[in-house]
Amino acid sequence: MRELFAITLRCALAGALLFTVVCGLFPETIMGLYSRDPQVIQASAAYLQVLSASFILFSFSNCYIMCLRGVEQVNISMVVYGTMWLVSVPMGLLAGFVWKLDPPFVFLLMRCDYLAQLLLGGLRLRSGRWIRVMTR
Repeated sequence: MRELFAITLRCALAGALLFTVVCGLFPETIMGLYSRDPQVIQASAAYLQVLSASFILFSFSNCYIMCLRGVEQVNISMVVYGTMWLVSVPMGLLAGFVWKLDPPFVFLLMRCDYLAQLLLGGLRLRSGRWIRVMTR
C-alpha cells in the first residue's frame, strides 16, 4: 500500500507541478482561451495565478484522502474535508469583510484548508492505525 501511495503521490505532484508552472507563467494565455475581453482576461488571470499556487498542496492532500478512502477510512476523510468549514470559510469571511483584502488574496487565504487537510491526513496515514483497521 505504501508503495502504491508513493507512486500515486509522485504522479500527482508531477502533474500539479506542471500545471503550477504553466498557470503561474502564462495565465493570460490560458484565460484567453475562454474569453476575448481584455478586462475579463486580466481579472481572471490574477485568480489563476493564486489558484496555481494551491495546486501542489491540493495534490498532496487529495492523495492522502484518496489513499485513506481506498483502505476504508471514510470517517477520517469526512473529518479532514470538514476542515474546509473550520478553516476556509472563516478565513474567507475574515479576509473579505474584516481585513478588506482584494479578492485574489481572499481566495488565497481560503485555500489554507489544504494545509490543514494535509496535516490531518498525513498524521492519520503515518500513524499506521489505518493498517490495523484494514487487516482485521
